[in-house]
Amino acid sequence: MESSIINSTMLIQIAILAGIFLGEQVSWQEGIGMGLAAIGVIIVQIRKRPKHHQPASTDEYP
Repeated sequence: MESSIINSTMLIQIAILAGIFLGEQVSWQEGIGMGLAAIGVIIVQIRKRPKHHQPASTDEYP
């Protein structure tokens, strides 16, 4: 699950790193867009959590 989150936010990470290392400016509209994209990724990841399947009880079948 963690690698899926990292892959989904790769473009956001690139924009942040470009600002840090290359001095590129991020406008407030781009910042809001990146924030909304990050929130969307988090919501999708929370909803996709697999439910743990309980193993079938061996007591039912002798």
